Amino acid sequence: MATSTRLMTVEEYSLLPNPPGGRQELHHGEVFTMSEPPRYHADVQHNIYNWLLRHVETHYRIRLEFACRPLPEYEVWAVDVGITTKDRWKATKSHDWLAGAPEVSIEVLSPSNTKREMQDRRETLFRGGCQQFWTVDADTRTVAVTAPDGSTRIYSGTDSISLQPYSTDPLPLAEVFAEIE
Repeated sequence: MATSTRLMTVEEYSLLPNPPGGRQELHHGEVFTMSEPPRYHADVQHNIYNWLLRHVETHYRIRLEFACRPLPEYEVWAVDVGITTKDRWKATKSHDWLAGAPEVSIEVLSPSNTKREMQDRRETLFRGGCQQFWTVDADTRTVAVTAPDGSTRIYSGTDSISLQPYSTDPLPLAEVFAEIE
């Protein structure tokens, strides 16, 4: 006897209880449990978040573990750090997730991430309106910034990442990886 699997909707997903010791995301109608990140991962996230709070223009909102619905149905994702406009943030109901992807979606790589997973994440978020997708690699101390057209710039060493139009100040890579062992 064949079994059929159906996709979980965003409405059904919204009724799930939070799991202990992690969180869940809805990817293409399938629920994934995400484990808590290791310390270095959280430290890099906070370094980026804290710098952005001090330097990004006031008409944007910055969030850690930024939950969004990059596509209208079957998708609830969270990016490690995200930037969106204050207007889009305010338009989001308090018990909902941002419609579409944050304009800037920043992902810190974990040992469990695969290239295929990151490619799917990047493509899904671009389909949802993301304008910059950052892949932060603490092991190599690099940040890859990809645009919707697929062009990618790799930042390393003493580079600084341009944040136009969100900030006139570039983010020094040294700030991203400050105090990371």
